[in-house]
Amino acid sequence: MVRGSTILRIGLGLVFAYFSAMQFINPVVWTSFLPRALQGANAMLLVYLNASLDGVLALTIGFGVFPKVAPFIGFLHLLGIAITMGLNDVAVRDFGLSMACLSLVFIQEEHLTGRQRRIMARIFGRH
Repeated sequence: MVRGSTILRIGLGLVFAYFSAMQFINPVVWTSFLPRALQGANAMLLVYLNASLDGVLALTIGFGVFPKVAPFIGFLHLLGIAITMGLNDVAVRDFGLSMACLSLVFIQEEHLTGRQRRIMARIFGRH
């Protein structure tokens, strides 16, 4: 039986993987998305760092590694991007994706092992 959380994880993993690949393939284009204060000599480095974070999030969210922490980091990352973009279509999309990441934090993961459940309970409390 396929769980909704599994579909959401795989979908978000693919989104992060796509953006990571696109940033590595053509980083110059992505420097234009940086806030003016961050555009400059280190703009390319920032794009590469962001692409790396997106790649790590693609793997950890997509494969369910750190099933609560990785989506929470993805939530913070995308929310930060949405806020710095101002009100436009890209920001609205990133806000929606950030909410999808946040939903994974609060979804009950019935397939977790006993040890994983104890760790999650210690970090996030009992549900």
